[in-house]
This record gives sequence, structure tokens and C-alpha cells, in this order.
Amino acid sequence: MESRRYIRHPSDIPIEYSVAEDNSVQAQPLADVGMGGLSFHVDAPVEIGLHLQLCIPSIRPDLKIESIVSWCEQGEQGYQVGIEFLKDQDRFTMRMVEQICHIEAYRHQILEKEGRELTAAEAAREWIGLYAEDFPAA
Repeated sequence: MESRRYIRHPSDIPIEYSVAEDNSVQAQPLADVGMGGLSFHVDAPVEIGLHLQLCIPSIRPDLKIESIVSWCEQGEQGYQVGIEFLKDQDRFTMRMVEQICHIEAYRHQILEKEGRELTAAEAAREWIGLYAEDFPAA
């Protein structure tokens, strides 16, 4: 496995995936996301090299991303699967999703720590003002 290019962040955003040969969809919590791919948790191991179609319905239900499983590691509660995107456009799209994940995490953090309820737009404005400069370049 190459050096880590994912950014850890709190996320309970569900991700749906289906195996190319199978139409069934399975929802799992997103773990990490980065330019080259993402990872999520599953209950059973997933075969390395398997082609998956991903969807993040809470962000863009029409977004379908073709990917391939690059690693699968057993953890304390099931397995974590790492996937790589197959198209350059999907890498850019997931960069935007990564920022949305950070903004949503910020929104929840502010509610928990300060008791302020922010709209998505308010959270985005605040997060951009505070953290966008430090957001890793592509």
C-alpha cells in the first residue's frame, strides 16, 4: 500500500456501493476520503481488484463513481476497504465531497461545543474563512 493520501475526519455520511455484476446496494459509513480514493467500513472482507460503483445519496444521489478495491484490512469492528477512483473527473468530484464532509463535521462540532445551529451555507462560509487556506492542495 502506498503512503497515506487520505485525510481523517469525523464522518457519518453513508456511502452506497454495488458490485459491478450485482445490482444490490449496500450502505456503509464513509471513513476517509482523498484525491485518489476513499475508504469505508464493511462487515465482511471485500476482494482486492473488485470493481464497485459508489454513490453518496445524502450529497449527490445521481453521482455514480466507478472504482476498484485497492485494499481491505480487518479492524476491531469488521473491515475497512480502500478504493481507488478510475476516472480523473471522479477524483475532482470527490475533492468537493471531501470539503463538504469537513464542513458538515464543522457544523456538528459547533452545535456540540457552542450550541449554535448553523445552516449548511453558514457552516460553509465559516469553515472556508477558518480552514480553506489550510486545506491540502490537490
